[in-house]
Amino acid sequence: MANPLDHCLERLHLKDDAMLRERSMYYQGQCQSKVPGSVFRKGPNSQPVISIQLAHESQGLFGFNHDLAAELAGCSVKMYESMVVAVRKHLGLASTVTFDTLGVAFGSVSLAQEAYDLWHVFTEQHISKLSPAAKSTARQQFQDQGKWKAAVFYACAKAHGVSVDSSQCLGLTQSYLAGNDRQDQATEFMLL
Repeated sequence: MANPLDHCLERLHLKDDAMLRERSMYYQGQCQSKVPGSVFRKGPNSQPVISIQLAHESQGLFGFNHDLAAELAGCSVKMYESMVVAVRKHLGLASTVTFDTLGVAFGSVSLAQEAYDLWHVFTEQHISKLSPAAKSTARQQFQDQGKWKAAVFYACAKAHGVSVDSSQCLGLTQSYLAGNDRQDQATEFMLL
């Protein structure tokens, strides 16, 4: 039987990138040794697909096809995202969404600093209204939620008349962390 990793690389149109293949094999080894098999039960082919996604992100590449990845993994997009979150947690990988990466991805690097400034004001105002016990948790959630950063970046882009597709902006951050439904609905509402 052929290697599932090679098959997935081919289906994701990434088979010609030797470095990506090597890095994917590294992440697949990490998944096999550090992530319980129960994490991958909902998607029969999810381990190689998630390994490819992690390798893709570690090389600083953009445009990973999450819909096709979920289809290859054999599960829904939402289930795939939750498996990616679990794998990240087990491997100790943090969210890598920054305003700089969003600016580069959408060709508007000049918005990165303004988005960061808005982000700082937004988070500080929101956190200042919380109880002392909830403040540290809220700070961590804001840092881990790439979707919030995407919403702020999109708001800045819209205010400056820069054309950024809201679904692409949200889609770029899907791989970083799938939050709970309430947070997802809130950020999706902000992007509409």
